[in-house]
Order: sequence, then structure tokens, then C-alpha cells
Amino acid sequence: MRNKKIIKLCTWGNKIFIEKFLNKFIKKKNLELNKNKFAFDFEIFIEKSKRRTVSLIIKEGRLFFKCPFQIKDDEINEILKKKNKWIQKKINFQKNRIKELKKKINENIILFKGEEKAVKFIKNEKNKILLNETEIIIFCNSEKSANLALTKWLKIEAHYFIENRVNCLSSKTKIDFDKLEVKELRTKWGACYFNKRNIVINWRLIMAPISVINYVIIHELCHLIQPDHSKYFWREVRRFKPDYNQDRLWLKEKGYLVLNLGASERI
Repeated sequence: MRNKKIIKLCTWGNKIFIEKFLNKFIKKKNLELNKNKFAFDFEIFIEKSKRRTVSLIIKEGRLFFKCPFQIKDDEINEILKKKNKWIQKKINFQKNRIKELKKKINENIILFKGEEKAVKFIKNEKNKILLNETEIIIFCNSEKSANLALTKWLKIEAHYFIENRVNCLSSKTKIDFDKLEVKELRTKWGACYFNKRNIVINWRLIMAPISVINYVIIHELCHLIQPDHSKYFWREVRRFKPDYNQDRLWLKEKGYLVLNLGASERI
């Protein structure tokens, strides 16, 4: 057998590409990088407009300071001093995430049902994908098609697994639904259409641990009982998934990897 070759994974929406997008955005908007005016360790971009309030937004380890035209530099400096600890904490948090994401991408690591898998490519005229304890091995005729093959495989696995889990948990909870969709959701793990009794689950959850997948499904099923996030709703979630807080914590800490690791977006 030929040596396994590691392929460079394409990623959708990941932090690296977002960094490039932000650089273009900054240039297009002519945002001013204020290094000399304000003595802080982080990058500050000032955007003045007709707005009435001040807004501090942190993206990819940078601070975007939105404020009214009439605000003075001394006022900006005072606000930054008051918010300095909060800003530093958020920036460090984001930088650590970017560092971990880059490491996973460079090592060609992807998550599958919560477990790390190395993605490798073997040139072969017959297309197939093999999954073992440590690897996802892609057999196809080119590295370019390998990324597309990986995305297709992940989506198929997601549809099959999530559909089975939804049916199983619907039966277990005795919460009926009319329609299930497993599809791309950019910023959500799931959605519920209460009046239509339809639920949607993000296919990327196939990369999360099974317990987390179960939680998201139960979360959306419970919305068919209670459409809001009231105490009654969370009581229902707890009734069917007593340890759901652990799953929420995983999504909070590691969910960005699920959203940002993967193969080619378009297929």
C-alpha cells in the first residue's frame, strides 16, 4: 500500500479566514488603528459615526471601538481604562482559541463524535473513506477531491446518525414532531418551528460528543412543548437530560472547533 499522505484541510468560516476578512473590512472602512493615541497592549480600531452610544466589540483579538463623531480622545481613553481588564480577558480568550484552532488545522485534525481523528489521503481511482480509531483515510484520485469527499461523507454520517437519534429520543420522551431537517446552520446548533412542529439540527454536530448531540436534540424537542427558554422549558430539558449542563459547557468551550474545523464548504 502506498504511504499515507496528509492533506491540508480546507475549512469553512474558520478564524484564519475570518482574520483575512477583517483585514479587508478594516481597509475598506478606513478604520484607524490607534497605537500612538492610546497606551494599551491591544489593537484598537476607532469607528466614528452618527450613533449616540459607545460600543466595544472584540473580534479575533482586536478591539473595535464604535462611538459618536463628537467624542474626544480623552473620553475614549477613560472608557478604555475602565474596561481594560474585561477587554484583556476577552482578547486573551479569543487568541487562545485561534491558537488551538490553527494547531488542529496544521495537524489535519478533525473531530468525529467528539474524538480527534487525523485526516489522511491515499491516491486511488476508487473513491472510498475508511474510519478507524485514530484516522479518517480518504481514497480518491486527487487531494482537491479529497476535501469534497470528506465533506460529503461527514454530511451523510450526520444525516444517518442524527435522524436515528432524533427518532429514538422522540420515542423516549414521547414528544412527537412532524418534520426533521439536518442541514447547515452557521451560528446555531438547532432550531424549532413550534407551530409547524418541525425541528432542525446542525449537521456539524456529528463532530461533537454523542452526549452533546443528544442534548441539542432534546433541547429542540422540548421547544415543541415550550417555545421559550423559561424555567418550565429548562425543567423539561433537565427531566430528559439531567446532565445537560455538562453538554452546554462543552459547546461553550469547544463548540467553536465544531463550527470551524472541517472540509470544503461547497459540495
